[in-house]
Amino acid sequence: MILFWLSGGPSQLDMWDPKPKAPREVRGPFDTISTALPGVRFGEHLPMQAAMADKLSILRAVDCSASNHTPITM
Repeated sequence: MILFWLSGGPSQLDMWDPKPKAPREVRGPFDTISTALPGVRFGEHLPMQAAMADKLSILRAVDCSASNHTPITM
């Protein structure tokens, strides 16, 4: 898999870490889809990644002291 990281891209809540049970204003406008891993869901725009999720390492939590995203992504 190749991931193109573009600043200002989709939220992790819309892609890799959806919150389908959260209030609508938190979970975003998109649906979720099941993956090859039981209990793990991805955003509806990632069907090919969802199909091979059992072969991926999924990191959903990162901690950093910087409040600005730009230095973290460089």
